[in-house]
Amino acid sequence: DVSKELFACRTARDVFSLQSRVMQMNMERMLGSISRFSNSWCTMTAEASEPISDSINDAAHRLTKAFTE
Repeated sequence: DVSKELFACRTARDVFSLQSRVMQMNMERMLGSISRFSNSWCTMTAEASEPISDSINDAAHRLTKAFTE
């Protein structure tokens, strides 16, 4: 627990070292969250755009077929 480590600090150097470790842990946690959010967002947009893409492909196929007949 960080609070226990803080109270165990004896010098300013100990406090700054702890602060550095806490900042690093928070940054890693934040980057992990951003990565998970980004992956979720990409998956969601791909799933949401799939029906639209299918409709466009179908329309293009029908249009091409109409011009070639």
